[in-house]
Amino acid sequence: MHVFGSLLVAALLFRHSLIGFVNSFPTLQTAATVFTGVFVQATPFLVLGVLISGAIAAFVSPRVLRAVQPRRESVAVGRGRGGRAGGRRPAGM
Repeated sequence: MHVFGSLLVAALLFRHSLIGFVNSFPTLQTAATVFTGVFVQATPFLVLGVLISGAIAAFVSPRVLRAVQPRRESVAVGRGRGGRAGGRRPAGM
């Protein structure tokens, strides 16, 4: 975490130099634009997932979670049609 914080502070301090560097390479500029777009689109889902996970951890007892989960592991991990389809053709292809 300290490394990430240090990189973030360095990026903020040298942002004008970084902007000039990125703008001098069109390919890097495109990559930065795509990264920013994907990050902005994914952030609400990450926040929602964290909030739901935190609410489950805070308000649902382990006894209730055990009762809700399937008994057989093969059912829990999705070895049905969806699991086999993902094994045959990975996402993004």
